[in-house]
This record gives sequence, structure tokens and C-alpha cells, in this order.
Amino acid sequence: MIHSFLETLVPVESDDDDDDSPDVEFAFSIKASAPAGAGTAVTPEECVALVVCGPGAAAAYASCALPLAPMPWALEVVKETLVRTFPPPPKSPRFFVGRGGGEAGEGPVVVAVLDAAVPGDMAAAWAEALLSAFPAATEVVMLDRIFRAGWRTSCGQERPQEPHLCGFWTGAYCA
Repeated sequence: MIHSFLETLVPVESDDDDDDSPDVEFAFSIKASAPAGAGTAVTPEECVALVVCGPGAAAAYASCALPLAPMPWALEVVKETLVRTFPPPPKSPRFFVGRGGGEAGEGPVVVAVLDAAVPGDMAAAWAEALLSAFPAATEVVMLDRIFRAGWRTSCGQERPQEPHLCGFWTGAYCA
């Protein structure tokens, strides 16, 4: 009797507990209709590197400076558990494969171009789905912009001039 009374006062399951399950899930798929000029001989399993271009300067740089062939791939929301209004889930990035370049025997490099930023609460699920879609990609490069005001410098170094396009790489990626 005392246990049932205590459970009414302090329930076993509390509303304040953090839910470890993701609120959203993404899935990688191959579209039925390929865009004009799309490369169809490349599969995601063959790609050895992944370049993710943020919206804005990085997307413009990648689309103008790199020889790219569009791919009929999509990374879309398959399950969303919360009813949300803002921010909405991101649209699928546009996927491309680099044409030419590279040394003989190297696998293709895939470039994912984002049209908008991925909301922070969906970023982990989005990144996990993206990385699992390309299992052979041992190198991941993020291209995005950093505003001059946000750049931290050590003593005496000058901040870069805006706009500044950056790519980050650390030794931790090799582990």
C-alpha cells in the first residue's frame, strides 16, 4: 500500500527525464529520375571522400570551381516525432561527384551542397545518416564561412578579411 502511494507522489517515469532517442531520422536514397548529365556509374559505397559545403559562399565556390556531375541521391526526413513549426527539417542536399582530377586508382569524391543550414537539434541525426551513406569515405571536409568577428586569434595575429572561406581538418579524423 505504501508503494502505490509513493508512486503517485514520485512516479517511476518523470516528464523531466531526457529522452535519448532522436526526434528525427534521415534516410539516404537513390532517386528514380536522374538529373540531366547525372553520373550513374558511381555508387555511394565507392566514394572515398566527402565534401560538405555549407550554404552561401561554400556552395558558390564548389559549384563554380570544381568540375562536378550531379547525382540522383537524396537525404530526406523519414521520421519526425515532434510536431514542429520552426525550424523546419532541412531539404536534401544536392549531391555531386567530382569529375576528372585525382590520381589513377583513387575512388570518386562526393560533394554535398546544402541550400540551408541544418537545425542544431537535427544535426546529429543528419550527420549520422550522411556519414553512414558513404561507408568508404575516410576523409570528410567541411567548407563553410566564418565571419571575421567570430575568428579567435592568438596574440598578434591578424584576423582574415571577410568573406573568408575555410575548410577544417584535424589529426583526430585520422584516428
